[in-house]
Amino acid sequence: MRAACIAILVVVAAYAAAPAAADPDPCFANAGARNSTEFASCVDHIKHETFSSDKIDALGACLKQTDRGFTGTQVQTIVALFTFSSDMITAIKMMQPYILGMTCDEIVAVLNTYSFSSDKITALQTMVDQRVIVDTKNSAEIIDAFTFSSDKDAARKILAGAKPRNCVYGNIIAKNVVFVVDTSGSMSATFSVDGTRYTRLQYVAKQLSDVITNQLTSTNNMNIVRFSSGSQQWQPGLVPVSASNAALAETFVNSWVADGGTNIYDALRTAYSYSNVEAVYLLSDGTPSVGQTNPNIIAEAAAGWSKEMTIPCHTIAFLEGSFSGDNKAASADMMSKLATATGGSYRMLTQWRADPLRSRNSPRGTLALRRAGCAADDKPRVGPQRQRARACARVGFAAV
Repeated sequence: MRAACIAILVVVAAYAAAPAAADPDPCFANAGARNSTEFASCVDHIKHETFSSDKIDALGACLKQTDRGFTGTQVQTIVALFTFSSDMITAIKMMQPYILGMTCDEIVAVLNTYSFSSDKITALQTMVDQRVIVDTKNSAEIIDAFTFSSDKDAARKILAGAKPRNCVYGNIIAKNVVFVVDTSGSMSATFSVDGTRYTRLQYVAKQLSDVITNQLTSTNNMNIVRFSSGSQQWQPGLVPVSASNAALAETFVNSWVADGGTNIYDALRTAYSYSNVEAVYLLSDGTPSVGQTNPNIIAEAAAGWSKEMTIPCHTIAFLEGSFSGDNKAASADMMSKLATATGGSYRMLTQWRADPLRSRNSPRGTLALRRAGCAADDKPRVGPQRQRARACARVGFAAV
């Protein structure tokens, strides 16, 4: 396990074979960030601007270029590009959905970007409000970043009220949300976390229950759709997150059994049918095997349901453990494709650090690219499969 106190929104890593040894917690995997070229482009565009408002606009444009996230070191670099403390705070808020992981040292480094202790306190409050801290039990390093006892007391008080970020779903910003969860047979794949054995479905159910009880409030409305060969909605529409509804939702989630195929299309169509939905969170470990199974057609349909990307589908590829028939590269590509088509964010959860879609020189990376429909070169091949071309271009490859 990593050292304590890790701040994270999206925990992204990539496809690799399952190990023989017990797996570490997938929530602490941290890879899949923007590559050096992508990040350098962001930095250069921000540096190019003179006025702070233009720098903020440049950061906004950078965030839209890819669904890939930022490492803690990259966050530090971006924040340091801004002169005024208020702009630094704005930058942190803008990057929040894309921050992959930050250790305590990295959080302290961000705080040290500020010259005045009052600004450090504001920055810490912002990061707590944005729920970027996963482990709030070991925050001594953060408190030690402040010099004066009054500031240490203020930091301690802020951290005492911090609610840990959910490592699978991150920080739910939308008020009206639908959680779409894969309960197919492959979700019975197992892995270990600190000696405890989980199935994929058990682990996901635990994390979703945590979101419902510890993150959503009475200001939220929600629904849950589970799917395998077909789909099942918890309620006929979105309902307020009251204490009684939260308890009923937990009962529904804890009743799931991993079985059947993977009908992503039917589940997404159901989720997008609710008139007041503002965001969809789709979690799956596989590729579609029942109903509509063409990933491009599903992505095109989702793009239409998202109403020009105003109702994003945030996707989570949960690939920890191993199941016969797994095609993790194809699963990752499918989830990324859906996020891109709807304006959502994409993340992958698994223990592995290596990212085959980034490793153009490795045989394993080339194989993964081929399976995902990408070629290991940079030649532009924009044709009818525009969605695939964009997905491949995002990782520095062309569509085949």
